[in-house]
This record gives sequence, structure tokens and C-alpha cells, in this order.
Amino acid sequence: MKTWMIASACLLSVCGVAQAGSDSTPQGKPGSASATFTLGTPTGLDTGEPGHWLADNGFQASLVTAHEVPGPNDVHSLNLKSRLLDASARAGTPFGEAAIELPKAPGETLSAQASIGHGSVSTGFQADRHDDEASATINWQRPFVLNPFASVTFSGIAMLTNSIASAPLPRFTEDSTRPDSYVHQAALIFRDEAFASNGVNLIANIFNDNPTAPGTAAQQRLPSFDDFTYSADPLGHLSLTVHNRSEQVLFGSFELFAYSWNNTAPVPEPATWALMVLGLAGLGVAKRRVGAASRP
Repeated sequence: MKTWMIASACLLSVCGVAQAGSDSTPQGKPGSASATFTLGTPTGLDTGEPGHWLADNGFQASLVTAHEVPGPNDVHSLNLKSRLLDASARAGTPFGEAAIELPKAPGETLSAQASIGHGSVSTGFQADRHDDEASATINWQRPFVLNPFASVTFSGIAMLTNSIASAPLPRFTEDSTRPDSYVHQAALIFRDEAFASNGVNLIANIFNDNPTAPGTAAQQRLPSFDDFTYSADPLGHLSLTVHNRSEQVLFGSFELFAYSWNNTAPVPEPATWALMVLGLAGLGVAKRRVGAASRP
């Protein structure tokens, strides 16, 4: 399926590191953070109005924990893909069902968790040393068909928690630069502006053909200013709507990306970056191990 397997070229934005709070590690990294999205009003795609889902819930989750100077068994990582689960764990209303957690060593704080349940997605980590790294990411996606002159809305509440006091603000972007991948993409980004590595991205894609059977029904669809509408507030209420203003069915998909990690490096945005993030997480651990091995 091409909708979510393509890592887009993303813009980079650098966010400053806030001063450490009472629950932060000594050098300013937050000691814990979590991001949760809870589904709001049903889309109607489950019942066939105003369209229907094209496939089951699909997702990929990744957890990584690592100390600055790892020992032989000190770096932990875990990946979970929906295709490895039974159909019963992937079917039904968003988002499917799975939960994973990296085990903690006795007396350790360092850990990472992620879970997907019907109607809720969450990620989180705990760390007590400023050089330790912990990350948890989930990318959920599901393609749909939208009837002519119909609209579908994906909405819910995002909650972000960490040790730094701030007011998360939503950001909305649109992209029509990848016609080979999608006609138009919208991303509603909700993240902590003081701690950019913790947030929820709500994404919608519009395609030229059926994403589960590419090349079978090309529509020559062009992006339009009124393809999407959205609403959001600093309290985390998010709503992203896809409009089909044509006489033919519209092929699209919704995605949700939740992430929590304590790296203060720049965070890419706006949206389809799950594979890139998972790859960078593994690369970061690999670099740490190489660096530790090269130290005298």
C-alpha cells in the first residue's frame, strides 16, 4: 500500500530547549513525557455513510531505550507491525488493538511504552539520566472511499504531558508537491512548543486512484484550496475534514502519528515521516554503540 509507505521530504524546524523543570533530568531533558489521542465523534465510515473504509487498521510502533555508554545488553528496541497481528486486533473502529512496553532493568527508570486500542493511541517514556535516550512512536493509517459530494471528519482530543509548563498550539499545513504519491495532503500538528519531541499529528491524504490497488482507476484529480477544513484549539480538540466536491468517488486515507522522545534535535514536519523517524531511532542507537566501542 503506497499511502503510508512513502517517507516524504519534510521541512525542518528548530525549537529551543526550555529550562529544566522539577521533574527534568539534570541537563534539561524532560524526565518523562506522553502523547495520547482519543477518538471523538465517529467518522461514519464504519457504517458506510458517507463512504467506507478500504482496509483494516494498519500501524507500526517503535520503542527504543539506550544509555549513553551501553553495555552488552543495554540497548533495547522493539517494533510492532499490524500485519503481524491477528485480523481481530486490526479490524473494527479505529485504531485496532495492541500494546508494547520495553522491560525495565531492576532499579531502572529508563523505559518506553506505546499502545493502540479501539478509539485511543498513546506513547510515553521515562528517563532519569540526561544522556539516556528513550523514544516511543506510533503511526496509524487507514484508506477510505468517500462518496460524491460527501465529506468525512476525523476528530478527537490530543493530550500532551511532560515536566515543562507550556500551552501546546495546533499548526495546520497543506501539501500538493507529491503528485506521484498523493494529490493533496493536510496535516494538523499538535505539539508542545517548548518540547517539540512530544506530539500528535493528524493527517489526511487524497489520491488519484485506489491506494489498495494503484493504477486501476486513475482520476486525474487536482488539488483544490477547499479540499480540507479543520478546527483546533490549544486544549487539544482536533478536527480534520476531507471534502469530495466532485461527481466521482474520492480515494483517501487518514493517518495519525503520535510520538514521545527525549531527544532535543530538530523535529521534522508536517506529516508522513513515520518510516524516517523509525529509521533514525535505529540509526541513533547504532551510532551510540559505535561511539561507545571507539572510546579508549
